[in-house]
Amino acid sequence: MMILPLLIAQLAQPPITQREVLAMMDRIPICERGCDAPYRWSRVRNAKAIAAAIAAVAPTRERAAQMAVYAAWESGLDARAESPDHLDHGAWQLRGVSIEIANDPNRAAAVWLGLADQNEALCQGNPPDEQLAALASGSCDHGRAKVKRRWHVAQAILQP
Repeated sequence: MMILPLLIAQLAQPPITQREVLAMMDRIPICERGCDAPYRWSRVRNAKAIAAAIAAVAPTRERAAQMAVYAAWESGLDARAESPDHLDHGAWQLRGVSIEIANDPNRAAAVWLGLADQNEALCQGNPPDEQLAALASGSCDHGRAKVKRRWHVAQAILQP
């Protein structure tokens, strides 16, 4: 019965906009470790297209913030980014999907969202701020510090 209040709360929120996501991006620190100064992410590479994709698929502002943080720190908001080993592609550095999907912000955002949901369920034994550990590292036991930092940054950028 917890689902009904959540659905009501989501329906009560106005839809998230590209402009809101771009504003969140501008509150993300420039680097993942060792610096907290925000960066003007909204002005780099494919920020506008990625923000539009996030706004189109994110079910909540919290998830939109997470998606923005992951895209900024995984690829520098480059929709066509490629990892040095050529296995991960796109803004969210997706693995196991075609390059065409990974490099298309609209399709990649939907894939990332599905993966995030799956990984939260997989790692539900972790604290809430560490439930995306498997998404970042392939295991619920590894990558916990990384996703914890990202979760806290995502929470912080929700506040204007």
